[in-house]
Amino acid sequence: MALDRPIRRIRNGRSAPLSDRRFTDALSFLMAMINSPDVVIELKLKAAIACLPYQEVPAAEVGKKATAQERADALAAEGGPFVPPPPPRKPN
Repeated sequence: MALDRPIRRIRNGRSAPLSDRRFTDALSFLMAMINSPDVVIELKLKAAIACLPYQEVPAAEVGKKATAQERADALAAEGGPFVPPPPPRKPN
């Protein structure tokens, strides 16, 4: 018995083909393409490479001195042998 039509891939009820969906920006399209089971792995890799600049954590806007002071305050709160002693108090 010959098939008169090609066999279609069965989809679950939640997923719609990428061509039927509307995307607000390029990043959401690329993420949908990466998560789609119907896309070839080579295209998924290219999409992942294109998404990398948007997934990177931005650098903090705090300067070096403020970062060093925060780290020193955190170490002082923990205690330890390298914590500077408290300043002397005034006599009563």
